[in-house]
Amino acid sequence: MSINEDDVKNDSDNDLGDDYDYQPIAEDAAEDDDVDSLDSTSKSEEICGVKRIADLMVEDIWNLEFRTEDEACQFYNAYSCWHGFVMRKDDVVRDNQGTIISRQLVCNKEGWRNMRYLDLDDRSREAKSLTRTKCPARLRVKLDYGCGRWKVSFFVESHNHDLTPPQFAHLTYETRSMWSHCFLRDKFFGYIRTTSQCEGINSLIRFYVNRKNTLIDFMHNLDRALKEYRNNELIADFKSQCSEPVMITSLEVYERSASCYFTRNIFKKIRNEIQRVGVLNIKVLSTTLDKVKFSVTALGDLAKDRRVEVDRGKNLFSCSCKLFESRGISYSHVFCAMKFENILEFPDSLIYKRWTKNAKNEFISTEMPVNDDVERVLNF
Repeated sequence: MSINEDDVKNDSDNDLGDDYDYQPIAEDAAEDDDVDSLDSTSKSEEICGVKRIADLMVEDIWNLEFRTEDEACQFYNAYSCWHGFVMRKDDVVRDNQGTIISRQLVCNKEGWRNMRYLDLDDRSREAKSLTRTKCPARLRVKLDYGCGRWKVSFFVESHNHDLTPPQFAHLTYETRSMWSHCFLRDKFFGYIRTTSQCEGINSLIRFYVNRKNTLIDFMHNLDRALKEYRNNELIADFKSQCSEPVMITSLEVYERSASCYFTRNIFKKIRNEIQRVGVLNIKVLSTTLDKVKFSVTALGDLAKDRRVEVDRGKNLFSCSCKLFESRGISYSHVFCAMKFENILEFPDSLIYKRWTKNAKNEFISTEMPVNDDVERVLNF
């Protein structure tokens, strides 16, 4: 496809002068936080009196303004999703303080693979398929110091490749719900990420077992490895049950309560979260008879706004980060709300039994089962 002259205007970023440092940064994929659904983006635009993405003309895009760089990225990502291509972050311009003042967003087919990677004599595997076509489509936004908003300084609508039809454009985003981390935030995985648990066990067994072992050696060495694995677990249980950690945070009431309930390793993670309360700000958003909603932000980073809801009647807590649901430990946002509410006791709703010192009591008994068949018991 050819580029229409009406789609391209002169790029004013070249007039920044010597006070700015131009740094091209290629980012091959948009981050998860930059991905918003088309529907939510469209609704917000209609509320603001702006046309839906499907109805935007070239002139409309030239007149767009954004409050932040991220907002511009979210818009172009939704725009690309609707029109059947994938957005990629590209060049940035920074000022003397290193602050980004201009950002370019491109089609993921922008650019071309360097020829030196196409003709290699010592290639060990087949080259990847070519996907880039020097596509000219792009959007550049620039910070206007006068009004403090990000304005469009360069826009090319045309592509030089076929686009995905609108009826298929959202299939990739619908299937993301099956694997993307942002859709699994409220699913419990117990700190297991991908295959880390298997890799940890393999690393231990590999110390005892190698490919030169005979079958008998393999069985003996494997048994030794399992004994050490269980012994390490036994030592960890002993330290949790028979020792008391030193209190180091200013919120000792929460720290000491956590040390009574949780194993040593989990306690250390919770203590780290208690320490982070000191850098958090909290404000009340709404209050009803039994419930109160808070906004929790980090000092100096107001962009990361977490919403915490406290049910005073049922003594329940929920946070928009969903980290308790996925990992089973209380996070700093909840501790901040507990401090604000002057809650001194560790609520039962925040004690995940899997991480407690007594988690194994229902499965392991120290008493010998009563059985008349002594030989059967001894054999067992």
